[in-house]
Amino acid sequence: MELKEKAADFTLKGINKDGDEFEFTLSNYAGKPVVLFFYPGDFGSKCTLEAQDFSDHFANLSDVVEVAGISMDDLDSHREFIKKYDLKIPLISDPDAFAVKSYGICEATDLEHKEFIRSTFLIDKEGKIAAMWKDVNVNGHAEDVLMELKGCE
Repeated sequence: MELKEKAADFTLKGINKDGDEFEFTLSNYAGKPVVLFFYPGDFGSKCTLEAQDFSDHFANLSDVVEVAGISMDDLDSHREFIKKYDLKIPLISDPDAFAVKSYGICEATDLEHKEFIRSTFLIDKEGKIAAMWKDVNVNGHAEDVLMELKGCE
């Protein structure tokens, strides 16, 4: 994916903050910015920090922006992860790496072991890539995305 390019649409299953399963289709959020953060897996120390930071920074902004974490973990793992850390954002399951491949973050990685490049995409109201971060350093990352979002409104 490149800046200003139309974001790849997808439909995948996810778990919301209440632990309920739902279907996430990116194009359903047209007219609203979307932040997609791709992380390697539930319960890893960096992944936990990243998910908690996104939850803390964006939980009260659901009327302004949709935020979702995406990994290749299954729905049960996501449900446990949300519950254990009281996350306020949904997590999407991408077991076949469809979104991971569509967003071009699987080069030089090992998908068999669920490894890919930790990345975040800010998608504008028109469904185009407004900003992207690849090979993310999780410390302060959610705040950086929030600042970019404010400049994009």
